[in-house]
Amino acid sequence: MANMFMKLGDAQSKGDATAEYTGGDSVSGKGWFAIRSFNWGAARSVSMDIGNGMNRDSGMVAMSEITVSKEMDGASENILSRLYVPGDEGDTIDIIVTKPDRSGQGSQVYLQIQLTNARVVNYSLSASDGATPFESLAVAYSKVKVKHWNEGEGGKLEAGGDVTYDLPTGKAESHSSKG
Repeated sequence: MANMFMKLGDAQSKGDATAEYTGGDSVSGKGWFAIRSFNWGAARSVSMDIGNGMNRDSGMVAMSEITVSKEMDGASENILSRLYVPGDEGDTIDIIVTKPDRSGQGSQVYLQIQLTNARVVNYSLSASDGATPFESLAVAYSKVKVKHWNEGEGGKLEAGGDVTYDLPTGKAESHSSKG
């Protein structure tokens, strides 16, 4: 079973996640909180005109905001505060997905997404009788870095490459493509 956590800049929250995990890039420390789901995507517009094999690629990659859903907890005040007061530069936001360590010593990070100059741009709160209130938020950013750790024989995680895209420059800073 995977567990997912998010860290919003340097904010410390009452009731931070207490899970211990290994791996990842600079994921130690406090300030992490549990999330239930996230969704992110990107698209490149490519036309498919019949009889026209030229100029099919018509533009740059269009990035979507990343959306996150979570139960209301001690991080909620920090999230709402960053919507109202985003700061001059925004925040660095990290999202990690973990899996149980085979040795029984906590969890291991196997997916990490880092958003730079990130700002909370949408927030909604829903509640129903007898249930914990649920939050959904959307985050815009200027740079996204995705890193995945691949599972080898025996369950050992091995780092894959970083895939980083800078939106202001429109450049892939790191990728796995050859040529």
